[in-house]
Amino acid sequence: MIVNKIKSVTIRRAEALFLAIVLMLASCLVKILSIQNSPIAYEAVDQSEKTVKLSETRGYIYDRNGLPLVNCEKKNSAVILVTPENKEFVLKLTGEDNINNGICMITDSIQDIPESKYTKSYYTVSRYGENPLCSHIIGYVNSDGIGICGIEKAFDKILNDAGGELFLKYNASAQGNALAGSGIEVSGENFDSPAGIVLTIDKSIQRITEEALLKSEIRCGAAVVINTSTFEIEAICSIPCYDPNNVAVSLSDENLPFINRAFSAFPVGSVFKPVVAAAALENGMNVSHQTECKGYIETGGNIFRCYNFNVHGKVDINLAVEKSCNCFFIETGLAVGAENLIKTAEKFGFGKENRFCSTLVGEGGNLPHFKSITSDSQLANLCFGQGELLATPVQIAAAYAVFANGGKYKTPVLLKALINDDGEEYAYYKNDEEEAVINRRTAGIINTCLYNNMLNGTGINGAPYNTASAGKTATAQTGRYDDSGNEILCTWFAGFFPFEEPLYAVVVMNEKGSTASEDCAPVFKKIAEGITEYLNGQKGS
Repeated sequence: MIVNKIKSVTIRRAEALFLAIVLMLASCLVKILSIQNSPIAYEAVDQSEKTVKLSETRGYIYDRNGLPLVNCEKKNSAVILVTPENKEFVLKLTGEDNINNGICMITDSIQDIPESKYTKSYYTVSRYGENPLCSHIIGYVNSDGIGICGIEKAFDKILNDAGGELFLKYNASAQGNALAGSGIEVSGENFDSPAGIVLTIDKSIQRITEEALLKSEIRCGAAVVINTSTFEIEAICSIPCYDPNNVAVSLSDENLPFINRAFSAFPVGSVFKPVVAAAALENGMNVSHQTECKGYIETGGNIFRCYNFNVHGKVDINLAVEKSCNCFFIETGLAVGAENLIKTAEKFGFGKENRFCSTLVGEGGNLPHFKSITSDSQLANLCFGQGELLATPVQIAAAYAVFANGGKYKTPVLLKALINDDGEEYAYYKNDEEEAVINRRTAGIINTCLYNNMLNGTGINGAPYNTASAGKTATAQTGRYDDSGNEILCTWFAGFFPFEEPLYAVVVMNEKGSTASEDCAPVFKKIAEGITEYLNGQKGS
């Protein structure tokens, strides 16, 4: 009995001891699992270094003054390795009830997060930002960072190579959990490189131009600002714009926002008339020459009328520009002849493609060969900018720059230089070749007519309050009609300022216009006023 009792007690003790050992082992196992599955494993078991990409950049696209047109918006961020010592701080910072990972990313704008072994600050870059400029010129990249159009596509390799990456490095266990011992490291590869491309665009002038156009009644159109000496394009805008941050929303827009209307050719109308006058003066027409306007002129078996059936009476070149008299310019052009007129227009840049880079090409438009003009009716149409004549806003801007600078033409340019990793310019893009188009006397006569037009003629609504200017309106027939049977008109305003020493030629085009003096002229006025204020501000600073 006693022996059996002793055996029974011994067995119970052994069972109890076994159970205790099992429970102890189980407890240890729970602790080990808890540590291994916690946000941070404090024991480096099979330790390895982990690398995580935090941010990446693409090469810069700058304006002429070195101001970035992309990569403008930077958001401060931080990465924190959560430890028992800083966990409460992280909880307050994030507002979250628990932290489920040893690495905590803070991507909102932050302030006063002290740098430490476990806390590193960095920034991310928004390629285009909330208010992108020059969308049709810069283009956009897809989700893989590949340039799809514009500068982004033409210089995809250069911009991609100029970019950099920012990495987070930390030690991790075999299970991938962050180890607290060694802290964290944030390092970059070419992340802060200034390398990229410089455009001729002036960021301030671009913003002035875009705002003036976007706030106008024009829904489909363009505006161009070109330097009258260098023929560098300092602002160029096409509307409607698309959002490079979300191009998908523009795919179904019936107004086709992906078309760059500044590079597209449209019917020209009366902004071509100064070219006709220049051809006449260069070919011997006396500046005092007059013609009798009866409100219409008959030639080639067709009758051509002045706008709104107006009868202008005796008109010279000055009054003809002010009143936009079709009869004067038809008679003048017929006297000059098709060959002389076409050759003059060619020198002004009509009919020439403007190739800025592989993905940015301005259409050549259409300037008929003089041999294809076989009737007076064809020539008459051309004399007031109608018929087969088509031109882009860039071409018209360049033509008016010729008048403004006294008669010289250069090929318009958009690219200025490339920038290396040291911030130095190289591979300059130049347009040094200059061609004499008309003599200075001819330019002076035309410019005076355009100046008077701003004071007394069709351009009066485009006259800026803070500078003298010269310019011309146009309302061109397109031969296209809307659903109501009304002809769609293409309206223009082309001019330059300041009048005495012109700096900029500006063109505004409305693809679906009404009257140029009402829709395009006020936009020219806003642009000229804004640029003048900007330039005056620079002088005062």
